[in-house]
Amino acid sequence: MAFGLLGWVVLCLLGAGPMEAGVTQIPRHLIAGTGRQMTLLCSQDVNRDAMYWYRQDPGLGLKLIYSSRNVQFTEEGDVPDGYWVSRKEKSNFPLAPTLESAGTNHTSRYLCASSLERRGHPRHLSETPSPASPTLRLLNSQVTQTPRHLIKKVGAKVLLKCSQNMDHERMFWYRQDPGLGLRLLHWSYNIDSMETGDIPYGYSVSRKKKDAFPLILESARINQTSVYFCASS
Repeated sequence: MAFGLLGWVVLCLLGAGPMEAGVTQIPRHLIAGTGRQMTLLCSQDVNRDAMYWYRQDPGLGLKLIYSSRNVQFTEEGDVPDGYWVSRKEKSNFPLAPTLESAGTNHTSRYLCASSLERRGHPRHLSETPSPASPTLRLLNSQVTQTPRHLIKKVGAKVLLKCSQNMDHERMFWYRQDPGLGLRLLHWSYNIDSMETGDIPYGYSVSRKKKDAFPLILESARINQTSVYFCASS
């Protein structure tokens, strides 16, 4: 399967409030010296089968470290070297450096996610570069998402556009709320062929052309304030 890239947009609705978390990641921030023992904990209370660990380096997108389709089943992602995971319980999926000793190459941003079932999620996701990073590498994004930033009043119609020039069959829309991992809204496996994700309600999609997969909010609500991601594979 070809790998895809991810674009992103921040959508803000006036009067936004907090949302209940279904995936918890601990700690939220961590600074540790090299050689120190380090474990990142991820738990979910929504009884989902599949769980994922990603890392995001400066100027690059999310890269899959490990995934698990259920208890006692773990699979390597694109960058598994130097990490260890376990899935002894359905609700927990901890991540740690191998030999329990963190090195400078482990410096990164880590994200944990879950889904109802494993369904061919894209492994490479694009992201904006961090200006504070000591090393900066940029990818030529082949997934375009517009607009990048958007503020709308509650009740307004919102159209988020996503296009890709890689002739990929599958396209995805995610949202990421504060403190949560990526959650799948809708996905499409080809023209006029769409499936609902974990939280499809309040959103509609269409796939009239292979290279375009717009997401529509007919009447935006406060609880739809989020960061939205589009991807292809």
